[in-house]
Amino acid sequence: MDSLFPIELCIPPGSEVPLGRGVGAQLPDGLALAGVSRKHASVGIEHDRSVWIRDDGSRCGTLVNDVRIDVGDRIPLREHDTVQLGRFQLAVNLISDSRHEV
Repeated sequence: MDSLFPIELCIPPGSEVPLGRGVGAQLPDGLALAGVSRKHASVGIEHDRSVWIRDDGSRCGTLVNDVRIDVGDRIPLREHDTVQLGRFQLAVNLISDSRHEV
C-alpha cells in the first residue's frame, strides 16, 4: 500500500470535483503506477453538507473502508473513512469552511 499524505480539496456545496491523474483532476502527478485512472472517481458535497464519492468507471476500482463500490453509485463519505483509488489510499477529514456558509 502506498503512503498516506495530505491532499486538500476545497469543494463548494452543490458541486463535485474529479479525482484521477488526468488534466484537471485533483490528485498529484505520477499516480499511474498506483493504478489510478485518468478519470477515476468524483467526490462531491451537497447543499446539506453531505459528502459522497462515485467511481467513474475506473480500471482498478474504488474502495471505501475496504469495500469496493459499483461504478456510478454515489457512496456517502464520513469523517475518518478511507478511500482507495487503485493502490492509492486517502483518509477523509471533513473541514467546514465558513466562506461557503449559506
